[in-house]
Amino acid sequence: MVSIIVAVLLGAATVTAGLAAGAWEGATREEIKWSAAAIEDVRFVYLDEAPDAFNIAAYRNRSTVLETYLADADAPRDAVGGDLDRVAADARAAQETVEQTIFAREGHNRLIGEVYELPTGGYDIPRRLGAEREGEAEQSDAADLLQEGDRLNALAQALALLCVPIVILWVLVQAAAHTVGRSPGSTPPPEEVDLMPQPWLAAREVRGLAYASLTAWILLTLMPVVTLGMSAGGQRADADASRLAVAATTGLAAGNLQASLASNQAIASTHLSFAALSRQLTALEFGDEAEARLGEAEAEAADRWLTVTEPMTRMPTTVDGVDQALVQALTATLPQLEALRLEQNAAADRAAQAGNAVNLATLSIALAALSASALAFALVMRQAPTLVRVGGLAMLGGAVITAAASVIALV
Repeated sequence: MVSIIVAVLLGAATVTAGLAAGAWEGATREEIKWSAAAIEDVRFVYLDEAPDAFNIAAYRNRSTVLETYLADADAPRDAVGGDLDRVAADARAAQETVEQTIFAREGHNRLIGEVYELPTGGYDIPRRLGAEREGEAEQSDAADLLQEGDRLNALAQALALLCVPIVILWVLVQAAAHTVGRSPGSTPPPEEVDLMPQPWLAAREVRGLAYASLTAWILLTLMPVVTLGMSAGGQRADADASRLAVAATTGLAAGNLQASLASNQAIASTHLSFAALSRQLTALEFGDEAEARLGEAEAEAADRWLTVTEPMTRMPTTVDGVDQALVQALTATLPQLEALRLEQNAAADRAAQAGNAVNLATLSIALAALSASALAFALVMRQAPTLVRVGGLAMLGGAVITAAASVIALV
C-alpha cells in the first residue's frame, strides 16, 4: 500500500516539477525576446534615425551661429567691402539644407519631427527611444514566469518530501505492529502482500537478507525524491545562467551603441574645430578677408556643437519612457558587466554540479533496483547461489556509496 502512495506522490511531484522547468524555460525565452527587441530598438533609433537628426542639427547650428555672427559684426557689411556677404550666403545655404532635408526625410524619420525638436536646435533622441519602446513589456512576463516556476517547484518538492515521513512512519508502524507483543517463540503471521520487504515477518535465517532488501527498497523509494530536488536545482541554475548571459550581452551591445553615439559627436566637434582653423590659416595665407570671417564663424559653430549634441546624446531614463531594464543595460559599466559574467559562470557551475549529482543519483537508483531484484530472488529461492546474495549485497553497498557521492557532488 505504501508503495502505491509513494508512487502517486512522486508522479504528481514529477509532473509539477516538469511544469516548473517549463516556466523557467519560458522566462528565459521571454528575456531573449526582450533583449532582441531592445537591441533592435536602440540600433534603429541610434543608427537609422539619429544620423539625419545630427546632420540637420549640424546645419541648423551652422546657420544659427553664422546669423548671430552677422548680427554681432562690428562694422556694417558695406564698410568692409562685402566681406560678410560670404558669411550671409553660407548661413542661407545652411538653413536651406535644413529645410530641404526635413522635407525629404520627415515622412521616413519620426525623430526629426517637431515633437522631438530641442531648444538648442537638436532632437531629443532619448525621448524618441522611449516612444519606440512604448508598449514593450519590462520583462514582466519573464518575472511572472520565474515566480510561477518557483511556486510550482516548491509544490513539487513538498509533494516529494512528503514521501520521506510516510516511508519512515510506515516502516516503524509495520515493525511495531508485527513485533510488539509477540512471544519469542511464536510463529510469525503470514506475510502481507506488499512491495515493501518486511524483515520482521521473515524467517530468522534470512532476516539479514530481508533487512538488506528493505534498505534497497528505501533507497529505491527515497532516492527519486533527492534526484527530483537535484534536477530542479540544476534547471533553475541553468535558467539563471541563461538569463544572466542575456543581460550581459544586452548590456554590452546597448552600452556600445550608447557610448558610440556620444563619442562620435565629440570627434565631430574636433573635426569642426580643425576645419575652422584650417579655413582661418588659408585665409591668412591668401589674405582673403571673407574667408577669414567665415573661419571665425565656423570656429564659433564648432564650439557650440557640443552644447547642441549633449542633450541629444544624454543617457536615457525611465522619464523618457524607456523601460528600467533597458536603462540598466544602457548604463551598465564594465565592472558591472564583469560581475554579471562571474555570476553567470557561477550559475553555470551550479547547473553542471547538479547534473553530475543527478547522474550519480540515477546510478544509485539503478544499483538499488538490481540489488533489490537479486535479494528478492535470494529470499524467495532459499537455495539461490551464493553469488546472487553476494552480488545483491555488493550492489546495495554500491548504491549507498553512489547515493552519498551524489549528495557530496552538490557541496
